[in-house]
Amino acid sequence: RCDEMHFARREAPELLGATRTPSLRNLAGTEPFMHKGQFSSLVEVLDHYNRAPAALIGHSELKPLTLGRRDLRDIEEFLGTLAAPVGSR
Repeated sequence: RCDEMHFARREAPELLGATRTPSLRNLAGTEPFMHKGQFSSLVEVLDHYNRAPAALIGHSELKPLTLGRRDLRDIEEFLGTLAAPVGSR
């Protein structure tokens, strides 16, 4: 349950196809990535967003990030720092 997403009702036309985005914490071991599981590593995900390929069907709102290799490695390393034990309530 996510109180912040309570407003997201499926009947709203602008939310057609919307999904709740999972947290970036503890990504390691949660492969495959993306909504269809088409990427087996964070490197592949970062490459996808960096290139922003055209949609196979319909349109895509992605714009190429055009980041260099070092920037992509920095992002991958940063995401690795988000590993933390899950707190208990």
